[in-house]
Amino acid sequence: PSHPKYNSSSEYTDAIKNYYMYLDKEIGSLISLLDDNTTVMIVSDHGARNLIGGICINEWLIQNGLLKVKKYPSTVEALKKENIDWKNTYCWGEGGYYARIFFNVKGREPEGILDPEEYNYFRENLKEKLEQINDEYGNNISTKVFIPQEIYRKTNGIPPDLIVYLGNLDYRSIGSIGYRTYYTYENDE
Repeated sequence: PSHPKYNSSSEYTDAIKNYYMYLDKEIGSLISLLDDNTTVMIVSDHGARNLIGGICINEWLIQNGLLKVKKYPSTVEALKKENIDWKNTYCWGEGGYYARIFFNVKGREPEGILDPEEYNYFRENLKEKLEQINDEYGNNISTKVFIPQEIYRKTNGIPPDLIVYLGNLDYRSIGSIGYRTYYTYENDE
């Protein structure tokens, strides 16, 4: 009911609840066929929560002058690495449940432009700006920004420079470009 697009008169108002009740009944039927020596574990890979919409993270970076593309698309499409103007790009992002922001650092990236001596200042400044993202009505969405090395004991592979929970995960990170805005109520994939 707290979702901006909630419609209390929709024929689907109880669809999720009814589906879970159906699943519970089916699982109960299966369990009743098992003997007392059988252990059953039901596990979810993640929880569920309200999803208000999406923040097009690369659109936000473009609008803030941090990501430059060679050709802006006429339709929505995935951000292609070959379309990034690396000589004028400070960072880019990936979509998902949360945003992962990668910096274009000199000496670390093939065409890096961010001076390593400016890295910490840039990261803190960008963190503050991301935390100030508002919804389309001007209300702050309470974005949480994390530095991977501060929240994980060990980072594997190539970690992002920032992890961003847009609206504290009330908004999904949309990595595609071509929206001309950084707000959407649709998923890009």
